[in-house]
Amino acid sequence: MLLVVLAILLGAFARPADPAPTPGPAVDAERHAFYGIYLMGRKVGWAEEHLGPVGSGTGRQLENRMQAHVGVKRSGVSLAMEMAVTRRYEASAPHALLSLDETVDGLGSHLRFRGARASGTFSLETDTGRGWQAVPLAEPPAETWLDVTPGLAHPDPRVGDVVTTRRFDAQLARNVEASTLVVSIADALLGGRPQAVIELKSTEASTGLVLTSRLLRDGTVLEGGLGGQLRLAREEEATAKDPEREALDLYARSTVPAKGSLPADPRALSRVTYRVCGADPARLAGPWQTVQSVEGGCALVQVRRATKTRARDLPEADRARWLASDARVTATEPAVKKAARAAAGKGTAPDLVALVAWVHDHVRYALDFNPFNAAQVLSEGRGDCSEGALLLVAMARSLGLPAREVYGLVLASSAPLGFGYHAWAEVAVDDAWLPVDPTWNEAPVNPTHLRFDGEGPYGVLSVFGQVTLEVVEAE
Repeated sequence: MLLVVLAILLGAFARPADPAPTPGPAVDAERHAFYGIYLMGRKVGWAEEHLGPVGSGTGRQLENRMQAHVGVKRSGVSLAMEMAVTRRYEASAPHALLSLDETVDGLGSHLRFRGARASGTFSLETDTGRGWQAVPLAEPPAETWLDVTPGLAHPDPRVGDVVTTRRFDAQLARNVEASTLVVSIADALLGGRPQAVIELKSTEASTGLVLTSRLLRDGTVLEGGLGGQLRLAREEEATAKDPEREALDLYARSTVPAKGSLPADPRALSRVTYRVCGADPARLAGPWQTVQSVEGGCALVQVRRATKTRARDLPEADRARWLASDARVTATEPAVKKAARAAAGKGTAPDLVALVAWVHDHVRYALDFNPFNAAQVLSEGRGDCSEGALLLVAMARSLGLPAREVYGLVLASSAPLGFGYHAWAEVAVDDAWLPVDPTWNEAPVNPTHLRFDGEGPYGVLSVFGQVTLEVVEAE
């Protein structure tokens, strides 16, 4: 996920609102830069990006190549991750995406995507250490070279301009569109001479990500950020690769303090009302969660304990989406189907409570393992909250129950009051969404689960380091 965010930050400003310009020297311009990666004010790694032409003659292409190295801790456990991305595009207009190769190694797992366009068709496959498997595409890639070369396609931006970018997300297997606003253009003294610095704000409607960036008119990216906590800063190579002496502990630094009070054991609660600031109110509404009012940039949100009696809220048009098996949610994997049938009992309808309890007992909580798909979680039998949610979703879908992963905040401590980032699942029972938590073995969950709408963990990333909470009422 971090790799996706880094790639977006480096290409936040791109595609023009007007038609693409005629290819020229600027399109072939070569760029090479290093960036320090900062999280919560601490350096956690570095990234290197190279953009430019490769090959010659009819084999000439345009290449965007990036690598990143990140090192952090989670509850004292040291974690390292290495990521690499290479994407190539047509040298001539419209500069369509021709191929991609993306690799993530670390956290006890290996993940690689590769894709290529042949005879007008783009194919994608993935390898998680068990051989290559085809990945069905929701749609062909719409990303072009202009989407990854900041400023190139819009050489004369003005404050208030809005441009559109598209990136192809290999993990989602579809395109993600963003609207980018030119917030300001101001002169700054850089390298001993005044230069115009452009500030941009890019919003992805489907994922909820809001990214900011600062760049020069020639497309040189100075820095990019997600919320107030993740930042990339352009640096000299030696500076970028100079690490912090003590790695950042994500768990210790990511708890969100809250005002108010809650009991240490929240299972007896029937409803909790929160004041949530720093998050888009539109992304706070969901099953069993209602936005009651919005005032001064803060939303009053009530979360009720779910029951099995609720009006149907799964549109028939969405059923296929939440039943699908893909490279991550391996619902058709024989081992996943077998485990699901055994866990859910022999009745005419799957026993959801038993299924949640089985995943809770099977997945040993571990922070040093980050598998890509549900089959790996099942095989290894370990992971954190996101792995438990992923496996539950795959098993539920294999039984014909629509299911999806949910990310948000959950009560982490009552004294002092604090919430932690968490993952759970929603399963449609009689076409009504019921939230369940295999990590806590809750079916349904208690109302200290506050969900953020978004595509997988993107919803949480969009508010990371920005959201504040107050418990207004609990009963």
